[in-house]
Amino acid sequence: MGQTMEPHVRCLLDSMFSFGLSLTLVEALEQITESIPPLLPTIQNRLLEFISTILSRSNHSMPRQSASVSRGIIKTVTPQVPELIGSTLVQLCLRTLAHFNFKGYDLLEFARESVIVYLEDEDGATRKDVALCCCKLVANSFSMIYSTQFSPSRINCASGKRRHRVVEAVYF
Repeated sequence: MGQTMEPHVRCLLDSMFSFGLSLTLVEALEQITESIPPLLPTIQNRLLEFISTILSRSNHSMPRQSASVSRGIIKTVTPQVPELIGSTLVQLCLRTLAHFNFKGYDLLEFARESVIVYLEDEDGATRKDVALCCCKLVANSFSMIYSTQFSPSRINCASGKRRHRVVEAVYF
């Protein structure tokens, strides 16, 4: 049904997000964005706000405002979900960041502020997911840089230096 269902699905998004982040929600959102592409930006924004809230609350015992990404620009939002904690939820956030279609977003600054802190987590699976998530975000950033600034005939040593600086910015 695709585009025909857009207004109806748009109305359901609040209800879908009201129950918290889950694998089922992420899978449903992936299917929706494939079937109804105009909803992608809305779903990306909502999902990034949710992930930002979860990561900031899981990392800090006191609720606070969180950094959220909107089309590559970080803004401050007040968390709208109940207190969420747990390694499993953090791991779901990290996997979602790594694999969901966030095309058009440069998430390196977000990774630096909200993801890297989990490299020191007690849970080995969380640390592994952080490393994989950061690698995927860096790779996505490179592909954005490559597709927007470089043609195949213009790739040279300068682009390699630029990539090195991007990696340093994320990890150091």
